[in-house]
Amino acid sequence: MENNAKYFMGVDTGTQSVRVVVTDIAGNVVAGDEQVYETYYPHAGWAEQKAGDWWSCFNEAVKNVMSGLSKGIRHSIEAVSVCSTSSTVLPVDENGKPLADAIMWMDTRAKKEMKIINDTKHPVLTYSGGEDSVEWMIPKILWIKNNQPELYQESYKIIEQLDWMNYQLCGEFATSICNSTCKWNYVECEGGWNGEFFKQVGFEDYEEKLVLDVKHVGEMVGTLNREFADQYDLNPNMKVVQGGIDAHIGMLGLGVAAPGKLAMIM
Repeated sequence: MENNAKYFMGVDTGTQSVRVVVTDIAGNVVAGDEQVYETYYPHAGWAEQKAGDWWSCFNEAVKNVMSGLSKGIRHSIEAVSVCSTSSTVLPVDENGKPLADAIMWMDTRAKKEMKIINDTKHPVLTYSGGEDSVEWMIPKILWIKNNQPELYQESYKIIEQLDWMNYQLCGEFATSICNSTCKWNYVECEGGWNGEFFKQVGFEDYEEKLVLDVKHVGEMVGTLNREFADQYDLNPNMKVVQGGIDAHIGMLGLGVAAPGKLAMIM
């Protein structure tokens, strides 16, 4: 019977660890594993992680999960989707290779850049509660531009943890409307990004540095990397489906997707 059933893989790259689960179509977990990685604090208010740690821990978790599943189930996993911390920011080259350690969501080094953004009082900020947070994407990118100009110039793109994990899985650069709307000043109903706003804050070259392919949650990003599929004997046609920010996707996991229910994530 299991060969006719459909299964799905969920991945959560959280603050302290990565969790991998395989579920059936009803959401019942059939296998899961968690692997812990380290956070580094080079200065007061700074927090960084190594993308290589995310990937090695993820691979260890996948290995452990798949070792307990039959080939029938492994080849019936239809899709994988990732949720991640945000904004955890990573400069990469054109092949997705990290050029520095990732600046974690909790890192507060970009206070000056946040103030520059918020002092504009630009109408685009009304879509994000009236201001940007020091934790968000644009202040952190501006910090890199202002304080590490050589790294900024060398970067092909500056992306989030979610975007990097998806690139590793399928070789496609894309971002989630969840992340870009919440933390990148992307406003879909106003046409996306606002070039005038970015010019005001000193990010006029945003089209060069941001991933411009914004996909909705649940939209296909690509097909699983064949080498990865072969390594763990997985369905070679597995879809990589767009996820989003961990707390937001957690609301879906809690079943809070319609009026009348409340989720609290702390």
